[in-house]
Amino acid sequence: MKKRILVIILIVLVSGFVIFGVNTARKCIIIKSLQNKVAECEAKENIYTKVVGESAEVEKFVKNDIEKIVMKKKDNAVTIIQVTEQHERRFYTIVGEQKILRRFKEEKNPMSSKVVSFVNTTTWLETLRDSVVSKIYTEKVDGYECYVIDSMKNTNAIYSEGTISLKMYLDKETGLAVKTIETIKNEDGTIEDSVTTYEQKIDVVTDEDMKEPDREEFIIEEN
Repeated sequence: MKKRILVIILIVLVSGFVIFGVNTARKCIIIKSLQNKVAECEAKENIYTKVVGESAEVEKFVKNDIEKIVMKKKDNAVTIIQVTEQHERRFYTIVGEQKILRRFKEEKNPMSSKVVSFVNTTTWLETLRDSVVSKIYTEKVDGYECYVIDSMKNTNAIYSEGTISLKMYLDKETGLAVKTIETIKNEDGTIEDSVTTYEQKIDVVTDEDMKEPDREEFIIEEN
């Protein structure tokens, strides 16, 4: 009788390990596939990204070797325009009537990541870890067929204080971020969702988009 019980326990344990291994392998394959798609997008030289959060809106324009980022608070109190070239980075800051241009010269100014995704890993161990700690399933959101990475322990997870869950929605076709939803528990015990949306397009940025403000309107500070 005891032998039979031990055999049953062993079968259950082995079955559990097999299911865990198959599920982890499935998630590893999904993450690797998304990484390959994101890499194809990163290789493009013309990319537009718009990120809309609860308090601010950020637009990024990439054309050839120049990157332009426009950050606006939703209350219109502050606008920052950052332009990055190979040897100089320029910050245009507009606060009410005050306009300041800060210029930073360096031998080389690498651009930030051209696109937004949440599958960046540097080693296969990180990929494996993310596969273990994350739930990955499919869902349609805002017209996109998405993979949902549901985890606060994921390598790419960034969240606010009080967040109790984080879902990252990635377009199946491109691997690019579509939306994130943070579920936050406030100090008073209430629960609310903080939503950030992402709009990302290839080959739509024009020369007009890359234009900078008139420098003559700004106080220039060299750094």
